[in-house]
Amino acid sequence: MEKSKKMVHSELIVEAILGEKLALTWWQSPNAAFNMMTPIEAWKDNEDFVYNYLCHHAYSGGGS
Repeated sequence: MEKSKKMVHSELIVEAILGEKLALTWWQSPNAAFNMMTPIEAWKDNEDFVYNYLCHHAYSGGGS
């Protein structure tokens, strides 16, 4: 199955922020922003929420 453009963009955002080595850990670790689900679990539930979260942190400099 081919990844969506949104997923590829999301992976690139995470790698740009954290670096390649930590990106996989981020996707697989529980995250308070996603109600303690991993980002990949949250993606399966609501990809737009995760994508918008990443875009917000990438393009606005983070924060809440």
